[in-house]
Amino acid sequence: MMFQKTNMFSSLAYDSDEEEQQVVRNQLKQNKATEKTEKKRIRELEIRKQNDINYINGMKKHKVIKSYNGISYVSEIEEDGFNIARYLGLDRCLRNVVLSAPIYGFFGKDEYLKLVKIMELNKNMRYLFYQENILEDIRYVQLKIEMCVISRVPYDIRLIYEIFLTFLQDTVCVRGLFEIQPMFRHMKDIFREEIKEKIENPYGSISEFENEYYIKYFEIGKRYVVKRNNLKVLFKKYLRFVGKMMILYRKSKK
Repeated sequence: MMFQKTNMFSSLAYDSDEEEQQVVRNQLKQNKATEKTEKKRIRELEIRKQNDINYINGMKKHKVIKSYNGISYVSEIEEDGFNIARYLGLDRCLRNVVLSAPIYGFFGKDEYLKLVKIMELNKNMRYLFYQENILEDIRYVQLKIEMCVISRVPYDIRLIYEIFLTFLQDTVCVRGLFEIQPMFRHMKDIFREEIKEKIENPYGSISEFENEYYIKYFEIGKRYVVKRNNLKVLFKKYLRFVGKMMILYRKSKK
């Protein structure tokens, strides 16, 4: 009898150990699966990031230069194929939107040339002399956005204009105009609040589709809105400048 009880308890103990080991094995298996999934996700992100870098590096090679009242500017980038979304560095989805937009009367070749001229001239400090032109440039894009709303075109067409306008607001000339003209200084805060509101989207005023793009292009700091005030970036630029001056100095001594 005692022998039977001992065997029974030994069997229970063995079963208990086996169950614990199985739990451990299952946990290890789950951890490996999770780790594998995470590694795959990170690898896909790295591939996507590298593809973005390759795309951006490769898309601005052959530039057509023109002049406006003595100010040289890029009037066209051959690799763009007159696609304004490609010029702005937007993703494939929005580049495809531009291809279908002419059906609705938007984003044709002439408009590409117009928008590129607006953006490139406003990147040049010398263009700040033409303050009325800068205001007209801003108003031109705003009118396009209003036309999209009135015409009830697909919202991704309007989104491209809104992204363009936000990039335009961050150019040296538009920022300079807001600083020079006291009547426009409050506009800088208004524009920033608009971007912040679209990123946070507290009232659901824009779609998830639009919200995704505002987070992608503004919140993560791809544009100068964030980087411009970054002291580390300014310090790196300063060191790079000093380095170039030292190289030129040494070459001149040879």
